[in-house]
Amino acid sequence: MLLPALAAAAVLGLAGCSEQTPGNATPGDETPTGGPSIPTEPSTDPTEEPSTGGGGDSPLAGTEPCDLVPDGGAESLQLDFQEDGEAGSARYCRWRYEGATIDDSYTVDVAIFDELAMEDVVGTNVKPVPKIGGHDAVTYTPPAAGCAVSIAAGETSRVDVQAVGGDEQKGCQLAMQLATLVEPGLP
Repeated sequence: MLLPALAAAAVLGLAGCSEQTPGNATPGDETPTGGPSIPTEPSTDPTEEPSTGGGGDSPLAGTEPCDLVPDGGAESLQLDFQEDGEAGSARYCRWRYEGATIDDSYTVDVAIFDELAMEDVVGTNVKPVPKIGGHDAVTYTPPAAGCAVSIAAGETSRVDVQAVGGDEQKGCQLAMQLATLVEPGLP
């Protein structure tokens, strides 16, 4: 008696999985937290326009994130270059800080958001900090953890410096040190 019941349940379960929705599966526009999603692969849609490296009205349009760090700045913080690229609405430059232990090691990003202001920060523990140079700034915990500093770069643009890994307090210190180096290059 148990075997026929299991067979019937399996058939019903498979029938429930056979429905198909027409169209192509694509990532959503938003994450469950309401922030913009970050695509993991470049688009292969031939009708999609390639990115031009910044919004037309942004004071940072055409600025490369790696160029915001002054010569010798990354080396002074013992950062080893890893990559630069784009993710979602951000252009970023990434380094690695290798400490003596895993708790002292971090992945560090400088990201330009041409069309997202500080009010658009997605994260927790968003707290204003004293101005960095002449720019308003906040610290926050990004959705992927770590510590980030967001610096206003005009009314609708910002630059985020993020450190992920190891001890969060040390990560915040590293992010703030790099943000201080980046700030003079902002409009």
